[in-house]
Amino acid sequence: MEERDSGRRERCYERVRQLKNRQFSASIDHRRLGDNNEDILDYELYKVVRDGNTDLDTFVNELEKVCTQNQFHVSIIFNQVSPSDDSLLHVAAEFGKAEVVELIAQQSPALLNNRNRKGDSPLHVAARAKNIEAMNVILSKCKELIPSELIELNDVGQFVTSKNNYGNTALHEAVLSEHLAGVNVLLSQEHTPTDQQASHWTWNSEHGCKSPMYLAALTENAEVLERLLQIPFSSVNDISNGDSPLHAAISKRKRDLLKRIVDRKEELIYQRDEMGNTPLHHAAHAGYVEGVGIMLDKSKMIAFKRNSEGNLPVHLACKMGHVKVVKKFLELEWFDVGLWLNNEGQNILHMAAMRGKNKMVKYLLGNPKIRPETVNEKDHNGDTPLHLASAELRLWCLYHLSQDKRINVNLENNKGLTARGIVQMKCKIPMTYDESIADSILRRAGVPVKANYLSERLVASRNTERNAKKAANTLMLAAILIATVTFAAGITVPGGFNSSEYSKPKERGKAVLNNDSFSRCSLLGTRLLCIAHSSELLFLYSSH
Repeated sequence: MEERDSGRRERCYERVRQLKNRQFSASIDHRRLGDNNEDILDYELYKVVRDGNTDLDTFVNELEKVCTQNQFHVSIIFNQVSPSDDSLLHVAAEFGKAEVVELIAQQSPALLNNRNRKGDSPLHVAARAKNIEAMNVILSKCKELIPSELIELNDVGQFVTSKNNYGNTALHEAVLSEHLAGVNVLLSQEHTPTDQQASHWTWNSEHGCKSPMYLAALTENAEVLERLLQIPFSSVNDISNGDSPLHAAISKRKRDLLKRIVDRKEELIYQRDEMGNTPLHHAAHAGYVEGVGIMLDKSKMIAFKRNSEGNLPVHLACKMGHVKVVKKFLELEWFDVGLWLNNEGQNILHMAAMRGKNKMVKYLLGNPKIRPETVNEKDHNGDTPLHLASAELRLWCLYHLSQDKRINVNLENNKGLTARGIVQMKCKIPMTYDESIADSILRRAGVPVKANYLSERLVASRNTERNAKKAANTLMLAAILIATVTFAAGITVPGGFNSSEYSKPKERGKAVLNNDSFSRCSLLGTRLLCIAHSSELLFLYSSH
């Protein structure tokens, strides 16, 4: 059987050699003219290569037919491309015609490194199509021919690791196709020059694409992932751009996948991206509680690795408002909140207040690990959490902070401004809803105004439109504040009662503040509450 196949192969090769030696008296001038079709791949020949029943004899028969009909030399046929710039070698590689691939590569070796419009070489195409025989033929031919004048490459490794227009190598394509055999061929020592290059190739990415290792985790193919995890990496620089397989497992929130990777290669939890973030930073930022727990079970110390901005994973969780994740960190017995500051000198309460995460602020203020010095701690600019909430007009955060009895309302930042002073300096003329409510909250909390009005010029408000939802929230908060004062006043009966000797007999025995002013205050609170509800309903109606 093998002898017969070998004889058939030799016969086909001889026919092609004879075809190359034929001199065609072409009916057209073989120059690149606008009205000829010598650059466009013959469709009938294209169909023959695509056909699943095509063998080598059938291909050579069609090749002879096309050359004769068009009076084209065979070299012109091999250089023709489809509208997407695929050569016959690309087509044969895609549809698994290993014998045709070998013949074309033998007769026109420069096509091995030809690229289509996507920048794919025939190896990219074969790897994507999971055609292992075509891959082996291409790699074998490259090994025979490189280096040579026909192919402008230094070695096979350079060919194997070459990228298409999207930054993908053939290994990327094999991984995305979940083709273990193709991955093994591409990673074999025969084609990859050194372990160091294999490590860089497997773990790193360029041109904005993800690494093969990341993609292997993303596809969740256990066999391909395990094969790639066998390749060592030597330094923290081996993983960049958030390209660790752990990042893929975190992004998909796959507990079993994450645990498998951590158990197989625990050192990955210490690898950093270009911003210094560990996988735990990524999990905390994403609010992935289960992932945070898995990594903390492996190493508690990973919780205290800072990124390039000095932020711990817990800082990022506070910044994004992930209460359950922060609770996980604060459960650590030796997690002293006051000791963990970022490069700006900010603790986790600073982060939550600055970003307006009111639920986080409320949770932290109720946590016993938040001490008075934490609530009043100043960052490098002298700002406390209250200052930062004021600067960003985070109304609900201001409300929660102002209710905490541990807060020192008299603290000034490095510019000599109190929290209320910051609001006064930022306010416009006329004051916006947010500015008015922020000032009222701080005034009720007893925050003094300390501001240098000469340092900045007040500017007229340019707000011509109001956000309905934001206005509704602001009015709701205002209504709650007024209702709180009114209710408290009604219960405690401020001012006492009129005595029996009061000059107006009808008013004797009634509350001193039972007057129109108090009634108007109650009515104002009720009206604001109704307006807030109406505004919110209007917003919901308009949004739909």
